[in-house]
Amino acid sequence: MTDGIKDFRTDYTTDNFILSTNATATNGTVHLTQPLWEGLTSEAIVSSNLTDDTPVIDSYVIASNNIELTGLSSNATRLVTIEYRTFSLSEYPGADTGVKYIPMAFIMATVFLPLLAIVMILLGR
Repeated sequence: MTDGIKDFRTDYTTDNFILSTNATATNGTVHLTQPLWEGLTSEAIVSSNLTDDTPVIDSYVIASNNIELTGLSSNATRLVTIEYRTFSLSEYPGADTGVKYIPMAFIMATVFLPLLAIVMILLGR
């Protein structure tokens, strides 16, 4: 159920960047067009058109939407593609908050309410 809720709360976005490194650099910084969902770099997939590259997200700055990439080959220009999750309900923060707590409400309805009913019966109320 939580994967469905995450899919409802998010959208996938893809950004492409031309990124160059000099002879001594194996890292680079790119600016995402939208913020990462909840700042989770684990929700981003990075790829490069160069086979020598193994791009990895080193850090993400929430305030600027900048991602620092490492694992790039030196002295090269490449096309870096980043596919990542963004907020799909940013214009409806109340809906996002409500949907986030659906699993907790489901657990309460299926576990705690029947237990409460049993306790009330046993106490004679």
